[in-house]
Amino acid sequence: MDYVRQHYITQRSQHDGDRVMLESIVTSCTTGKTKNTSPYDGDFEQKLIDRGIYPDGYEGTNGDPLEPENPATIRHALAEPRSSLSPSRFSESEFTWFKMQNRLAKSESHAVTTIIPYIAGSKDSQFQTARTIPFNNMRKFDPNITAPTPDFFYGANSSQIDPRVRNDIGEYIIPSRRTSVPAAPNYFRADKSASGRADVAQMQAMYDGAVGARGMHTLQNYGTATPVYDNNTYTISSTYHPGTGTLQMYATHPAPPASRGGETQYYTTQLDSYAMTGNMNGFRSGATAYRNGREWAREQRDRFIASANAAAQRPSTETRSLGRDEDTNVSSDTEEESPNSETSADELALDYKSSVKRQRGRGNSS
Repeated sequence: MDYVRQHYITQRSQHDGDRVMLESIVTSCTTGKTKNTSPYDGDFEQKLIDRGIYPDGYEGTNGDPLEPENPATIRHALAEPRSSLSPSRFSESEFTWFKMQNRLAKSESHAVTTIIPYIAGSKDSQFQTARTIPFNNMRKFDPNITAPTPDFFYGANSSQIDPRVRNDIGEYIIPSRRTSVPAAPNYFRADKSASGRADVAQMQAMYDGAVGARGMHTLQNYGTATPVYDNNTYTISSTYHPGTGTLQMYATHPAPPASRGGETQYYTTQLDSYAMTGNMNGFRSGATAYRNGREWAREQRDRFIASANAAAQRPSTETRSLGRDEDTNVSSDTEEESPNSETSADELALDYKSSVKRQRGRGNSS
């Protein structure tokens, strides 16, 4: 509890300051510009569907939901017990404190600084993370939608990736020109206040997941002559909503184009949903899944980075950018306006032409 309270004290001021910066940035960046569609707009989902990015439960041409091959494997990994959440280490009083703070989460900043640290645990700081950074350096799926701006995401240190890989496929794996921003992100979280819109969080998870899946697929196929579609998912996104005390986790996987010469498709699949405030067991299940998912995602990311690095170091390697927008060639060449409600950006990164890397660490101690 001491860790969480200290985290709250040190982070709240920073987050509130970021909000002030955001308001100024958004005002200056949107003046005189046509508003792009964001997750807050009613037609956002349809725009993603039109680009081959599908929500959970979306039916394929045969009427069946298109799911990956490995959700059972992922769910098993998510459920692995963690000693830090055992009854001897996570007490009833801590659960009571969590419930109280959850009830008070009237703002997104309160949720981020007070509630999430309980779910993520003290070892979250050992991962490469960032929040509310617009992915302006990445190629866009559609020219008329905002750049992805995950509330929170996990990735790799850019120095982990071979410079040749960064140079060749940076527009699919490097979110920002700032080297401190994690690269090749494949674990995302959308946060909301108690009154925040759950449907918006789901749209964010769907959008972020597609970006992550595209990056993993591009790394997986780096240096290959023909793209491989193994029907597995290597990307997880989640949402937390204090209003219902619910943590939801999703997986996104790539699928072959629907037609010859078409673009890669991305399908969202819900892995599970956890009621975090009902009882101790519910909280433990959700927090366990979140922490295990974070480590599982790092394992997949590190594996594909290592594979791409090895391909880059082989003589006469022919590299390819196996992204889904090759036909449209749309990139984020301008600063994006960020959605103005729950989802904010602490700064807008200027786009550039890409200068385009294992901690294994499944430490189940927290």
